[in-house]
Amino acid sequence: MSPRERVKNLISGRSVDYFPSQLDFTPRVALNLASEKGISEDEFYRSIENHIMYAHTLGNVEEYMQDDDLLAHGIELGFATWDTEKDIVYDRFGVGWDRRAEGVFVREYPLADLGNYSQYHFPTIENDQIMCRAKETVEKYKDEFYLVGFQHIGLFERAWAIRGYENLMVDFYAHPELVEEILDNVLQYKLQEAEYFIKVGVDCVRTGDDWGTQANLAISPDLWRRFIKPRQERLWRRYMDAGMPIMHHSCGNIESIIPDLIEIGLDVLHPVQPRAMCLEKLSRLYSEKIIFFGGIDTQYLLPYGRPEEVKAAVKDCVELFRAGRGYIIAPSQEIMSDVPVGNIMALVESIREYRTLWRQ
Repeated sequence: MSPRERVKNLISGRSVDYFPSQLDFTPRVALNLASEKGISEDEFYRSIENHIMYAHTLGNVEEYMQDDDLLAHGIELGFATWDTEKDIVYDRFGVGWDRRAEGVFVREYPLADLGNYSQYHFPTIENDQIMCRAKETVEKYKDEFYLVGFQHIGLFERAWAIRGYENLMVDFYAHPELVEEILDNVLQYKLQEAEYFIKVGVDCVRTGDDWGTQANLAISPDLWRRFIKPRQERLWRRYMDAGMPIMHHSCGNIESIIPDLIEIGLDVLHPVQPRAMCLEKLSRLYSEKIIFFGGIDTQYLLPYGRPEEVKAAVKDCVELFRAGRGYIIAPSQEIMSDVPVGNIMALVESIREYRTLWRQ
């Protein structure tokens, strides 16, 4: 069974020989680990037996801004600009991303001052050049990996990246019509993007929008249901109409809206952070309804724990989520440079040990 077949079978409810796994890294970490082994990044991902390959658009500059060659290509095609003096990369929405950050960090918000609103133009997608990178990924890996379109920086995140976080929080109450207008424009862009992902031929798309903080939703469940839920449902409906399962990423504690997500079509929830949500509770309430993807702590365990603790966490997650619809073994976020190599190897080794036990 190929990695692609294994993930497809798991999500569709068919039998698998063992649960798939996926270790995602920030670009610098993946490159460094591959270089240390003297192999390419592709060879590195195969060596750790990953199952998923992400297909990216050139419209999401925050995903490739640290790749000089790809950034140059994005700039050439008009999908990004780069202020080399500030080291800020600007995307199609005019959001300024800090290129020096290991992850993603917004430095400039185009509508922080509403005086700029009359001159601001929301982008649209005019041609399929924006998908040239995704096309290459699909063609290269279609017979091997499960192909997942990467559609992060969702409705809520994109709105605050445009407006500024504190400004948007005030706008929900002081200027709700402005929030509606911004979200509607972002949704239209996402729907255009969805058409291209479907046309390219990915197996599914992982939408992403960080709705949670460490303790609760960033906004109240009522606000989320008013502003976000109906638009999220429209976007997911387009994928479901194309026969695609729904995979979604949200950091933080989103327990209060998981029933809503299931109601509008969720199949796979990522990354289920154990220091934000109780994994035992999630398994008890929802393991028959959705597949969990993640769960192995990246906030404390992987950077600061011992290798034997990492191995124990893999075993615990597999045992916890093995009933019901199933599980994709993975860290609860990308692995960053603060994680020791020894813990990364313990994670890889424990996944292999688990597979051996499964086969027995």
